[in-house]
Amino acid sequence: GNYKNGIHSKGNLIFISGSYNITAVSNGIKAKNSVVIYDGSYIINASGDGIKATNDSKDEKGYIYIAKGTFEITS
Repeated sequence: GNYKNGIHSKGNLIFISGSYNITAVSNGIKAKNSVVIYDGSYIINASGDGIKATNDSKDEKGYIYIAKGTFEITS
């Protein structure tokens, strides 16, 4: 994310597990419709938001769901 977002999707982002070390000059994780996290380890350093979903045009979109995981977020 030396230019903008660390991980970015124009739709949905789903993380099932894994280890992520994300550095971004804007947002760490950004999706239009949703960010869904079931598990994993996340270290996020971002100048903007750590985790962001932006779709506010429909009630069922634009959400973040986190089931479990470990997070260290600096934003």
